[in-house]
Amino acid sequence: MSDLWHASVRHVDGDAVELLCAAVHPDAGSPSATKPFVLRLLADAAPVWPGAEELVGGIDLNGVDPYGTDVEPARRARLVLARVAVSDGRNVPFDEAAARRRIEDGLRERGLSPDDAAGWNAAFGAEWGELWQDPDRVPSWVLHVRFADPAALAGLRPGLAWDSAAYG
Repeated sequence: MSDLWHASVRHVDGDAVELLCAAVHPDAGSPSATKPFVLRLLADAAPVWPGAEELVGGIDLNGVDPYGTDVEPARRARLVLARVAVSDGRNVPFDEAAARRRIEDGLRERGLSPDDAAGWNAAFGAEWGELWQDPDRVPSWVLHVRFADPAALAGLRPGLAWDSAAYG
């Protein structure tokens, strides 16, 4: 599964963490203010945060119905997360067509032409990729997460960052 998000820890206080969640792919949409989504997002932090594996508790986070209340990810999320909220959306709504036009206009200003399909596509692909790596130009939000057990945050600290394919 492709990454959709870049998450970074902004603040940790007691049983709460504040995450910056930036889209890294146009299919990301908006982050969900649901506990299963946040649990999936935090699970993908395992390479930089050992506590992620314990938080997940060994369950399969890719259940049949990610929106259902009776699937294992939702049950686990309700157990370990007390509250989730989303705020401070930036660059939203994101106008993908306008972003594409800005890139195309920039390519034309550089003397490139769509008639040179190979050159145009390569240059467009490079610019499009750069756009989605620039947190100042892509949609982003702040996630406010309160944990059921403050001990679950052990090792989670400001500056930790990871990419995620979280959904739901």
